[in-house]
Amino acid sequence: MRLPALARIGIPAHSLSSYNLQTPYHSPKEEAGIVNVEHMAEVISATARAVRLLADGPKPAWHPGGQPPARR
Repeated sequence: MRLPALARIGIPAHSLSSYNLQTPYHSPKEEAGIVNVEHMAEVISATARAVRLLADGPKPAWHPGGQPPARR
């Protein structure tokens, strides 16, 4: 399911990125040694904090006029 489809039915949807730190990105030349492990650990930690906020916090609600239109 794509993120907009999840959002339309009320499921908090997000995307994450490592901000394209590697070049080449997902190519046959990619090697484990080019991964910025420290940065990826920070991304994972931030993701865990965000998920915890969603899980333990109040139910997310749409701002008036903010919900994407239903697909036709």
